[in-house]
Formats: sequence, structure tokens, C-alpha cells
Amino acid sequence: MTQKKDMLSRVDDWLLGALTDDELTEFEAALAHDQDLQEAVALAEEALAATWIAMSEPVAPAPSLFERISASIQPTSSGVMGFASTLAQLLTITTEHASNLLKLLQDPDEWLPGPGPGTHLVHIDGVPLSSQAIVGFVKIEPGHHFPEHTHEGEEHTFVLSGTLKDGDNLIHRGQHDILSKGSEHLIGAHGDEDVIYLTIAHCGIRFGEFFIGPGDPEV
Repeated sequence: MTQKKDMLSRVDDWLLGALTDDELTEFEAALAHDQDLQEAVALAEEALAATWIAMSEPVAPAPSLFERISASIQPTSSGVMGFASTLAQLLTITTEHASNLLKLLQDPDEWLPGPGPGTHLVHIDGVPLSSQAIVGFVKIEPGHHFPEHTHEGEEHTFVLSGTLKDGDNLIHRGQHDILSKGSEHLIGAHGDEDVIYLTIAHCGIRFGEFFIGPGDPEV
């Protein structure tokens, strides 16, 4: 309980970019799993955004404050860089490696066509999980879906930008979702912006009778 209160007390400092590197790593690790903390961050972002929009006179906010508010109002690929430490933990890699992977999202040439209209992929190789899971970034445009599929193993999803709709479940930016082996779903972008997320699909996925596994050339 004490640790949760400590994390909640850091929300404003996180938004303002005032945490130390160690505090930032600890906070974003908690943010990936703690729903109360996610809700507190969402409320704080909304309050800051509303204040910023309501300002009657132009001001020059501090660069760190502008980046946090801008990312929360209009999440883009550039707004995902703050998740490097979380990505590093999920993929068991260094933060520097994770930052380099996130930079790929800013290059349109890195995105390959996905398995359905309005879907795009950046496959991740060369990480420890690559031998046992399909690992990569997925982008889904508004109004489109990643085709229905079944998981051969556990799947981890971490949303970097936008909101992912999975049936009646909405997975927002900064949230981590886990699905069990054998789960089946059709997922899409919620709202009017692209959703970008990291996927770690252990043992591969199946589209009907068509199977794609770790290391398959089709990936």
C-alpha cells in the first residue's frame, strides 16, 4: 500500500518530466500493471490538457511539459519514446536497445503491410524472445481490424499509442494486457486515431488452418 501511494504521489512529476532515471523506470514499470495508477495518470493528463487548451493568452511551456501534454492529446510514434524502460523489461533487453526499436516507428519505410487492410507491422528480431514468440509492433488504422486469430501460447500486448478495442475491452495507451493460450479474438482501433502496440505472441498464432510461428519467413 505504501508503494502504491508513493507511485500515485509521483504522477505529476512524471507528467512534468521531473523524475530521475531510476524513479522513471520504477514508475513506468508500475504503470504497465497498476490500473489505479493508469487511471490516475489518465485523469492528470486530461486535467493538464484542459488547462492548456483553456489558456487565454499564449505561453511558452517548458519543453518537458509540452511533450507530455502533446503526447497525451495526440499520441504519435514520437510520443512512445517514454516507454523505453517498460519495453526493455517486457523484451528483456537494454533500455538503449528498446529506444532504438521505438525509433523505428518514426520511419514509414519500416512499416510492412499487415494481414488485413489498414494494418501494418514492424517485426522485431534479435531479442531473447524471438526464438519462442512472434515479437513486433502492430499499427491499426481507424475503422480497421487485425484479422481474427487464435493464440498457440500466451500473448502480451502493450499499447504505445491510441486505444485498442478487443471485443468489449478497451486497452489504452500505457496499458499491458495478457491473453491465455487458446484465446481467440478480433481486435481493432478504437476512435479516430491509429493504435500502435507491441505484441509478444508465444508459440505463434493461427488464422483458421494457417499457422505462423516464431522465425517463420511469412512473419
